[in-house]
Amino acid sequence: MATFRNTFTATFCALLLLGVASLGSAQEPEVGIHANAASVPIGSHLEIELEYQTGSQPVDVYAAVIVPDGSYFCFLGAGQFGPLNTLVPLASSVTSPQQINLNLLDIEPLPAVPLGTYGLVAGLAVAGQPPLAPGNLIVADVDGFEVTSGGPSEDDCSGSGIEINVTSQITALEPPDHFRLASGHRFQVCDSTEFLTPLSGYGDLSVGMRVEAEGHMQQDGDIGAKKIKLED
Repeated sequence: MATFRNTFTATFCALLLLGVASLGSAQEPEVGIHANAASVPIGSHLEIELEYQTGSQPVDVYAAVIVPDGSYFCFLGAGQFGPLNTLVPLASSVTSPQQINLNLLDIEPLPAVPLGTYGLVAGLAVAGQPPLAPGNLIVADVDGFEVTSGGPSEDDCSGSGIEINVTSQITALEPPDHFRLASGHRFQVCDSTEFLTPLSGYGDLSVGMRVEAEGHMQQDGDIGAKKIKLED
């Protein structure tokens, strides 16, 4: 399960553990949210699904994703998100004794997004009431997944992506093996990277240096460096 770091999520989970509200319905409300995998590499398939049933009383339905920096976005529909850190319902005053299944997100390939732990939170709340106020959250569920790099290992910069050849100035070094160019490209140096004289390795690179860099675009958006040459 993901580690959740903001007040929104902590409160949501605390209320869940307290078992705060009851609708008194013969059909107990239920909710579940989950991703298709615990670990999702960049470039692979990410799917998020929500299932719920409300019983006989109307409820508001909430579902949110918490990104690695602790911020959250509520789902407004399939692939649609509300404003940053704003608690808004996916559906309002819903009554459904039968289970409803929703596909909240279905992306393939997953584009370059921040790596790290993502949290998923879903809940049913008393219709028309603030969901995090005491007694208003009826039932909730939490899940999480990890987004990992889909790029090459540090000793292999081979790839079948688009070939990139760019001459530009180094604007930043990101040890142990990445650097950025003024052109906006981010390169990864691997054991297989060829350095042309007088360069002999990553340690010879410096900010302000103008280089010609050649490589293949990787799934995570970085470029695996095939060859690096110092330019005058």
